[in-house]
Amino acid sequence: MKIVTIFISLYLGYNSTCIAVSTAHKLMVVANVEDTLKVAHSQNFWDSLNYVHDSESRFLGMNGVLKLLLDHNPSTSLIYLLEPQELLAGPVQLEFLKKNDFPRGYSISYRKNSDFESRLDILRNAVQVIKPTRVVLIGHNGGVDIEAYQTLSREFPEIIFHQYIHILYSPNSESEVGKFLSPSQRGYITAIELLLDLRQNNLVDWENSLDFSMRLQDQVLSEEGPVAVKEIAIPSFARCDSFLWTWEISGELSFFTPLKDYLSNRCYSQLFYAN
Repeated sequence: MKIVTIFISLYLGYNSTCIAVSTAHKLMVVANVEDTLKVAHSQNFWDSLNYVHDSESRFLGMNGVLKLLLDHNPSTSLIYLLEPQELLAGPVQLEFLKKNDFPRGYSISYRKNSDFESRLDILRNAVQVIKPTRVVLIGHNGGVDIEAYQTLSREFPEIIFHQYIHILYSPNSESEVGKFLSPSQRGYITAIELLLDLRQNNLVDWENSLDFSMRLQDQVLSEEGPVAVKEIAIPSFARCDSFLWTWEISGELSFFTPLKDYLSNRCYSQLFYAN
């Protein structure tokens, strides 16, 4: 089997300076750490300063989702997108991945945190090196993920892309403004909806992901008021009025009807938009 070693800004196992890429790799998974795995509140300058030192606050179940992806697709190339390492947030995010039981993978630091072209160059180079046939992209709607992921998918039409966007910010807000998704992107609020879609695309094991999702739902539905724990399903700052539930939950999946109702109430209640 041909092995190609490319020296670029990818870090194997979080800290190596090179990547050995097998031509047998088929699936590539990219996850932005900020506001996707790690709570960051990136659209609020002052609150984001509180989170920048925090290497523990994380979104409920996302480490488990990535593990299920890798278990079902053993040759997956998993890439984490980090903020620049010369800034405090970058090293903290790297520490966050190690501390919170996320599966080992490559990490790539942006050159500029919010620069679209920088983000796109990183993703484009990763695709060209790894040469996947299928790509899973996971990000959030408060930065450049939506545009970068959509542009990448247009540049490589021969690859199957699954684009998932964590909806934390509202496009209808006057402050902390989020972005609308493109038609090819799927929005999610908790890890459960993300898993439902991954299951429909046969990217995770059906039974294992169902069991995990059921356990997560109990935690989501019991999360009330200000959350003191470090693992959070939906942070208090989330504004998710652009979210749409699009999954069929009949039969055994009817178990998730309470979650669907809960998210509808949470996302469309004006109480959560009071100052």
